[in-house]
Amino acid sequence: MTLKRSYIAALILAALVWLMPIAAHAEYIDGPANIRSAPDGGAIITLESGTSVKVLSSEGDWYYIEFDVVYPMLRSHDLDAIPKGTLLYDDAQNEIGNTLETIKTSPTMMEIGKYRTTIKGYIHRSRIHK
Repeated sequence: MTLKRSYIAALILAALVWLMPIAAHAEYIDGPANIRSAPDGGAIITLESGTSVKVLSSEGDWYYIEFDVVYPMLRSHDLDAIPKGTLLYDDAQNEIGNTLETIKTSPTMMEIGKYRTTIKGYIHRSRIHK
């Protein structure tokens, strides 16, 4: 019985170690690269090379990622969405990309006229590097 439990524990540990590279971790965009709404889906955002993203999971050749952005709020009716064509910035105010479609979001106000949010989407694994 003890040998069976040790074997099962070893298998679980091996599975966790194997899955760790897929679990959430920071990677960088090799871009510019399109972020998509689904694997092989339409492009919703383009990100510049060197932008930091967190890989949440993978589906075949696609990574499901998330990344934080800061953006200007130009009109009060845009509170629940980032309009198509909006420039996106990181915390250091470096331009990191722009929206290709209107993105639904729940932003947090940083200061008057400047908002932060986390965006999720898909990117082909060939566009990510450490």
